[in-house]
Amino acid sequence: VETFDGNDGVEKFIARIYSLANRYGMDSVLEVLPLCLKDDAQSWYDIMDYDVKEAVNFDANTWCCQLQHVFQKDPNQAEKEMEACKFSYERED
Repeated sequence: VETFDGNDGVEKFIARIYSLANRYGMDSVLEVLPLCLKDDAQSWYDIMDYDVKEAVNFDANTWCCQLQHVFQKDPNQAEKEMEACKFSYERED
């Protein structure tokens, strides 16, 4: 798969999970997903409730829902970050 630290785009990581699952099978991908986590994402997985961890280890949709719930940016924060990146031209007369 690739590594995910919790700070990079969760949507990209989820798309990669589904892409690889289509190619290699969901069981193969589910086997390695915990190994792909690092930093904040690894900490999140390490302290996850036992029942949730059992669920995510057997179902990719549950994995992806949990990842989105925890790591997807708040839309308002994303909009603020986007606004900060806008470039404006000063007009000369």
